[in-house]
Amino acid sequence: MNNPEGITSEGKVAVIGLGISGLASLKNLLEQGFDAVGIERNDYIGGIWHFTEDKQKTSVLETTIANSSKQFVSLFLLPDPVILDYVPDYPTAPNVSKNLQDYAERFDLLPHIRLGINITKIERSTDGQHWDIHLSEKDESRVKVDKYSKVLVCTGPWERSYKPVYAQEAEYMGKTLMGKEYKGPEEFRDKKVLIVGMANTACDIAVDLVGIAQEVHISHRSGTRIIPRMMDGKPTINAITRQLTGAMSLFERWLPSIGEWVGDRFATTKMLRNYPDIKPEWNLLPAPPFKNTLGVINDHIIDRLSDGSVKLVGGIESFYSLGVFTDGGKKTEVDTVIFCTGNYFDYSILSPEADPTRLGDSSEWDHMEHSNGLLYPRLYQTLFHPNFADSLAFLGPCRGFSFAVHSNADLASQAISQVWKGNYVLPGIAERNRWCEKNYRASLGVIKNWRTFRTGHFSAGEFERWLNDVAGTGVNEHLGWGWKEWKFWWSERELYGLIKRGVNTPFLYRLFEGRQGGRKKWEGAKREIWKANGRVPLEDR
Repeated sequence: MNNPEGITSEGKVAVIGLGISGLASLKNLLEQGFDAVGIERNDYIGGIWHFTEDKQKTSVLETTIANSSKQFVSLFLLPDPVILDYVPDYPTAPNVSKNLQDYAERFDLLPHIRLGINITKIERSTDGQHWDIHLSEKDESRVKVDKYSKVLVCTGPWERSYKPVYAQEAEYMGKTLMGKEYKGPEEFRDKKVLIVGMANTACDIAVDLVGIAQEVHISHRSGTRIIPRMMDGKPTINAITRQLTGAMSLFERWLPSIGEWVGDRFATTKMLRNYPDIKPEWNLLPAPPFKNTLGVINDHIIDRLSDGSVKLVGGIESFYSLGVFTDGGKKTEVDTVIFCTGNYFDYSILSPEADPTRLGDSSEWDHMEHSNGLLYPRLYQTLFHPNFADSLAFLGPCRGFSFAVHSNADLASQAISQVWKGNYVLPGIAERNRWCEKNYRASLGVIKNWRTFRTGHFSAGEFERWLNDVAGTGVNEHLGWGWKEWKFWWSERELYGLIKRGVNTPFLYRLFEGRQGGRKKWEGAKREIWKANGRVPLEDR
């Protein structure tokens, strides 16, 4: 294939960070024949899904339960009936951590992994041909420089904590900490605790503290949608089918205001149906736009609010020596304040030319009321550095197309692998920069309404179609309008119906024979799609 961008698969590839995104990326790069190496600062893989008591590191709690069902994420594409039998519909943190370890072993990733490596800088080499990674081994002060032809940064969006500034905060005599520093309730036994924020982490911590802390308060300024993991005996997230997301994508493209209303209505209806007795004084509704914040997945917080073991207070106006003043001047005395006010991607290891937040003029974004310190990265299709698309990409700064990080990581890294292998040619730099500007303008419209924890593609549906096209999965051809879809529908009507109206499992991206040289088809994908939907595969009937 003619390749005007000069993209090549020669040389070593570094995958930085080995959580879900990093492991999926390493596997897909190796599958395409790259000499890829995974580099991780910790002495373990799994990222935030590996619990650690180190308060400087973000991790799940020992009690954390995943917000995506095992069917929706297909246990990270590791088909194993034993695992599917013993894992609950929503995997626990230990389930996910073990699954990631099993994934690395199954696909023989461990020989390609370097643990305990601290990276201090990633910069372009002086000859402009490589990326210099400044790093040191664990417990060593000596820094050396390794050269890599390509770098995929997967360090996750949760590394840099954000905390608002409050009046008279210095006068407060109690203890303050960030959400990532919370590792369990025992430290707060018999304390009066205030949690600032009302997203997933805040609600998880509040529930975890009940029965241990003397009092538990949550301070929140805006509403939120709270949705249980299960409804009608089925995982709630499994209701987000391809048929539903396809309809939302059409609205998003042609009637965006209706598309936003559909998303808002879907989540709010699920909430009110399960919790019809929500009290108005809790100020949970109306919630911010669905496009800005998806809401909270929690099975217990509404019950804790109802029985009074968790109390809601308004937004903080100021501190005083023993606590805080909230909206309307209400005084709340507390011993500890835990800030669950957001975590962002950390760009600090990137040199100026590698840092996508230093491209273009983002001053309008920076001065928006709701930007809250979130830096704006200009990345082509939210993945590629526009000036170095042949050698520098990111997974983590931007939202994916799916609610499941597993699906986002697998398909996006398939696409990156195909671009870097030369099987798909990106447009030139000028066109890439035009796309980045277009996405920037769309992002300004989103953050104008409310804050967001990550930027993203202006259309999740268009993003998924683009990724499938680049990765060569065959999904667009078999599930879009065309003769291949009609043929698939005619020959596999029951399976076609499951794919459209059943669980939106990522096994779909390995189902079809795609573009020659594209990602590999997996013969077991069809069987696993049946199983994810609780159906017996045809060959077993």
